[in-house]
Amino acid sequence: MRILFAILAILIISPSAWGQDFERIREELRERQNQTSTQIQTLQQLILQYEQEIRESETEYESLYRAFQELEREIALRDAVIRNLQAQGRQLSEEINIIQREVAANRAELERLIATYQESLTYLYKHGRVPELAYLFTSGSFNQMLVRSYYLRRFEDQRTRQAEAIDRQQEELRVKEEQLVASREEVQRNLAETREAREGLQETRRRQDRNIVALQQNREQTQQKLAETRRSYENLNTILNNTIAELERVQREEEERIRQLEAERLRRLAEARQIQDAAEREREIARLSEPVTRSTAEPSREEYARIELSFVRSKGNLPWPVNGVVTQQFGFNVHPVYRTRIASPGIEISAEERSPVRVVHEGFVSAIYRGVGEFGDMVIVRHGDSHFTVYTNFSEISIRENTFVRAGDILGRSGSRSSPRGSSLYFIVRRSGADSNMNPLEWLGSPDRVAPPVSR
Repeated sequence: MRILFAILAILIISPSAWGQDFERIREELRERQNQTSTQIQTLQQLILQYEQEIRESETEYESLYRAFQELEREIALRDAVIRNLQAQGRQLSEEINIIQREVAANRAELERLIATYQESLTYLYKHGRVPELAYLFTSGSFNQMLVRSYYLRRFEDQRTRQAEAIDRQQEELRVKEEQLVASREEVQRNLAETREAREGLQETRRRQDRNIVALQQNREQTQQKLAETRRSYENLNTILNNTIAELERVQREEEERIRQLEAERLRRLAEARQIQDAAEREREIARLSEPVTRSTAEPSREEYARIELSFVRSKGNLPWPVNGVVTQQFGFNVHPVYRTRIASPGIEISAEERSPVRVVHEGFVSAIYRGVGEFGDMVIVRHGDSHFTVYTNFSEISIRENTFVRAGDILGRSGSRSSPRGSSLYFIVRRSGADSNMNPLEWLGSPDRVAPPVSR
């Protein structure tokens, strides 16, 4: 009996957690690969769009300058494609490592199963079927014979399951080895695509260099364009400074108006409580019992304080206002044509034409401007007493002024080819004070995270 128990203990296959772990890791990796592939496809589509716009440009200075801007965006997009391809290559290498570990684990498990099965066959070879029958007939009692019969059946069932487990393990090993071959082929395709992307980037840079030389040859128009660009940035900052100052002035005046009206209400309420006639007293008290409220839909100072605290706490995790790639950075950049530093108050996000533009956090649409130079139409959203987000270069604005919005609400559509900055959105994060622009990239979260739509 003890011998039979020992054999059964050898034959029992213990559960293997490693298979589930490998599958979970590979699923997570596959999800990342899918996201990277989607980003690459979107970038390639944007590159084709800009190349089409460049081909349609004429050779006049304005058209040449527009082509220069489109090429700048295309270069940034090609850079992003290469970064994504490199990330994809790293993900594929990681997947190959995982599959190799899976293959090794499968082989080890297969060897263990075969070894265990061989032990059971060796036992049968040595003892045969007759000793099993003898083992039953030599039982001391009928109950003991039933018990021995039960364990012998368990032994036979286990041996059958062993053979099936070996077949399954061999099939799994075959599948994993095929996956390994496919992943290695995918790595080669990735390397070829990366090489092609680098060659495309070099060609685009050569075209841009020729474009810059052509633009610089016309010094007079280049200086005029520089002056226009500076005026456009200065005008934008002036509008923002004046708008924020005006909003703060109006808020102070509204708060003072409410304070005075509330003081007057409380004074008259106190007088009403002194009226002798009971019916008239109750009527006046009821009429004066409601506190004075704001005359607009704008949040109160207390509500703004709550919104602002939430906005500040969300720094580094705000969703992106539009799906796209940053093609102009925040801060001072040396302009390739002007050869001088130009301060960019925000970031330019190149996107597909007329992409949905979503507000990144709840707030109040304080102002809408039309035709702000090369920034086009502009929407200013207030997120408290001192924080604002600014969205410019719309092809269409669908929100109205003095509207409360929640994260994910659509403000409009990003630029099209005919917009001042082409198919892009220019985005600014700002706080109160003159020219107090902040780097939006420090506020936004992962680039593939766009503000989610809010169901109402």
